[in-house]
Amino acid sequence: HFMSFPYKDDHSLEVFYSDMVDSAEKSVKISTPYFRPTTMFMGALDRAAKRGVDITLITRLDLEGDTVDWLLSDANKEGVNHFWNKIHIYEYMEPKVILHSKIVLVDGKFSFIGSVNLNKRSFYHDLENGAMIYSPEFNARMEKIYASYLVDSSPIDRKMKTSPLKKVILDMFDTEF
Repeated sequence: HFMSFPYKDDHSLEVFYSDMVDSAEKSVKISTPYFRPTTMFMGALDRAAKRGVDITLITRLDLEGDTVDWLLSDANKEGVNHFWNKIHIYEYMEPKVILHSKIVLVDGKFSFIGSVNLNKRSFYHDLENGAMIYSPEFNARMEKIYASYLVDSSPIDRKMKTSPLKKVILDMFDTEF
């Protein structure tokens, strides 16, 4: 079990997530509704991609109905635009729900399931928790759930247009999103 304590634990959640990705040898599968990774976590994803680790991300760009949805969609696009040609990125398209699943599956061996969004807010401000399950059998069950998300997803194979005004707002309140 992992629990973060913002302002008290020296960004241990950010380090933990980066270490998970840095430990990957074959594959990393991630689902998250919010994808605005920190510099440290972006570095871990970049290093894994350079090592040839097969990385797949499922996120959502259309966050209609969410708090400040008009801004959060552009927050996610920043992360997507950094990785669009480095990893496999899918947008969850089921129109009736916002994908709220937060899982990380590594090498078919371990799974991390928790409350952590892959954004600066979760890493820096929010009290978050989750469980690491080291079990290839459990991971196989989670892979089936992940595959079901892919059925309702479309690949993102190009940079997303973003608003310069929204970028200014995001930069002003950088760690809030």
